[in-house]
Amino acid sequence: MLPSVRGTYRLKIAIPYAEPEMIQAETKRPGSRTLHLLAACALAAAALSCRSPVSFGGSGGGAADFSLRFIVSGYDQGASLADQGAASPRLLLPTADRLTVTLTPADGSSDPIVSSSSISGTTSSVRFGEVPFGSYEILAEAFGGGVVRFRQVSTASVAASSVELTLNLVPTDSTILETVSQYSLSVPDLASGDSVTLSLLPGSALLAARSMYVEGLAADCFVFLQDADGRLLGQATASGRLPSSSLPKDRLSYITFYNGGETTVTLSAFAGPAMVDVPAGTFQRDATPTNTSYVSAFSISKHEVTREQYMAVMGSDPSNVAISSGWSDPAQQVSWYAAIAFCNRLSALEGLTPVYSVSGSDDVDAWGAIPTTDNVAWNEAIADTSANGYRLPSEMEWMWAAMGATEDRSNGYDGVGTNTQGIGKLFAGSTGLNSSADYANSGVSTRPVGELLPNELGLYDMSGNVYEWCRDRVDAYPDGPLTDYSGALTGGRMTLGGSWGDSRAINYRYSQDSSLTATNLGFRVARGVLPTYIVIYNANGATSGTVPVAGSAVSGSVQAVFDNVGGLVGSVIQDGIRQRFTGWNTRSDGLGTAYLPGNPIYVGPSTNLYAQYTTDLSALIKVGPAGGLIFYDKGSFDTSDSGPAWRYIEAAPTDQSVGIAWGPDFSIPYLWEMGAGYVNTKAVVALYPDGDYAANLCDELVLNGFDDWYLPSSYELGGNDDHSGGIFEKLYFDRSNTVFYNYAALTENALYWTSSTSSTTFAIHQKFAGDQSSSSGSLRGTVLRVRAVRRF
Repeated sequence: MLPSVRGTYRLKIAIPYAEPEMIQAETKRPGSRTLHLLAACALAAAALSCRSPVSFGGSGGGAADFSLRFIVSGYDQGASLADQGAASPRLLLPTADRLTVTLTPADGSSDPIVSSSSISGTTSSVRFGEVPFGSYEILAEAFGGGVVRFRQVSTASVAASSVELTLNLVPTDSTILETVSQYSLSVPDLASGDSVTLSLLPGSALLAARSMYVEGLAADCFVFLQDADGRLLGQATASGRLPSSSLPKDRLSYITFYNGGETTVTLSAFAGPAMVDVPAGTFQRDATPTNTSYVSAFSISKHEVTREQYMAVMGSDPSNVAISSGWSDPAQQVSWYAAIAFCNRLSALEGLTPVYSVSGSDDVDAWGAIPTTDNVAWNEAIADTSANGYRLPSEMEWMWAAMGATEDRSNGYDGVGTNTQGIGKLFAGSTGLNSSADYANSGVSTRPVGELLPNELGLYDMSGNVYEWCRDRVDAYPDGPLTDYSGALTGGRMTLGGSWGDSRAINYRYSQDSSLTATNLGFRVARGVLPTYIVIYNANGATSGTVPVAGSAVSGSVQAVFDNVGGLVGSVIQDGIRQRFTGWNTRSDGLGTAYLPGNPIYVGPSTNLYAQYTTDLSALIKVGPAGGLIFYDKGSFDTSDSGPAWRYIEAAPTDQSVGIAWGPDFSIPYLWEMGAGYVNTKAVVALYPDGDYAANLCDELVLNGFDDWYLPSSYELGGNDDHSGGIFEKLYFDRSNTVFYNYAALTENALYWTSSTSSTTFAIHQKFAGDQSSSSGSLRGTVLRVRAVRRF
């Protein structure tokens, strides 16, 4: 049994057409315990894969009102994970006090809809206004101490009156979870309402495979696959294949098992074939130096095909169980005919183009029953090696991989040029320091794959467990150099390697009938190397900034869409104010598929993304001349004070300090209104020109070539008495429409200095907490955050 951390976060969603009743959350907290989140939410539908959102119900225009209820329960706040023992929940929220849920339209047609709810106390309720029908990204984040502790990202389509959806929150700190690198895993005795989240390590077979197979899922059980950022990339509610090709192979990912049923269950998962890339190269295939074989790059499975993999794909297991230790052993008693049928069926399951055709068809169902004796039609099966599906490796590919390819370092080979000695290895992985028993299983039966040491490429059991079918027929080699040799035209089918009963040199060739089955005979699969492409980002009429540059990726793989890291801005509206970046689209006119930063995108031969910008002519929430955002437009230029004429106020894009004092005790006029921060700042600097204070910091700021920054007044930061007009309303939270967007990237629950004062010893600070903005006085020596503004 794997040690694990347990808990539950459940998000249930429903959208009524009519005015909904406000759902009151009744939080059950035994003692002082608060941990995993069970969230019943009125929302839309979720993406069961990352390719496109899942739509429920009808289509067309309309909007939905909905509410969210979050139930908080769990284990002792103060107890450590170790103190709580094996039954500990996986969501450790000792300091979390707020949950924020953001709905962002996928097409960028409107601003994000954000609602924030406290997760302390007994009730955590969130209510949205009307949500237009359409596709949305759902971001849920649990904050503790101003830091995101847990999150999830998924996509959904709002198109129905009522839908329930279960989503999963994962921790931003993966160190609290058990890690997994095995080929398979099991979660026994998962109680009703409980869940287990595990970290999948980069390089593990569960990440490297294009498929994962889950078993034991009863009614109301779920399995979630999420990347390190919490993005939902796969979800299963029934036993069977779960596509996993969208999981990043080089980053940590999460798998979560959740039992929403009424009885205790045992859940498990195992990987489909995990492929290892084999580089191109040349080796000497026999004692004659001129007899060389060049092998193009390809990929081959890390393990032999297991019994459970074969069963999941073919629906039956031909293996002799008396010669097997369990389901993780290699499949045996598999004929060559059965092996090619497996390859085509797995290709079809994973959306790949099948390699083999029999009697002109690549549909295994059209081939009829797998022959148990010699069959002319199956013998003449054609392999289209240009197809991207699974196949058996050729003899030359198998030997090149078994010797370690360019990673082989035996007998003086350094990975450059022709490998002249690798063919003489007595077993895969041989370095002259190890015995074949380190690599080849010996005894009376097969053993679980990957139990012993791999060779230099990370391939297991190539000299043990079972002999392996290859694509070729057996006959004498032609003389001289060969390139991607595909074997003889006649003869028996090739088998190579060793088995549980014996070990053979990597060039030991067997010729077998295609219909042969044996307890020491199985196979592994191969694929050709796919072409690589890049996602091309286009500025699409930007007036400044640069586009991101993506790295190359294999066709069909998934990349996360870049953010606007180069600061692209659109066309000029007026007075140096320009349109704001809103996302990406596959068409320059915005009529294609919309992508937000972080969304997954499948890489193909013509993957272009075009920057999209706001289009309305208002100056508000647009990019100012200094690169910040405009939050106030007076409508005409003001010349009423000693400063330069001004009409607009622009907020700096980031904070200038995470902690600085306001200044000493002295008297200045009580100025709070829009534009007054300029006068306040100049008054402080005039009295204390060398002071290390908030006003001095802003006055001395030079950002993007502009040096006219100042510490904002109370109204400029928090708005007028009704909270309108300031940074809070325009760049953080729209109270009238209950839209939370935080364009200004202000730190939630933090205190920010304003330049306004309430007495000779107190200055006004502003706090932003979800849908609330509050101001109060603080002693001027208190260390608070600072965000500068400028007027022009």
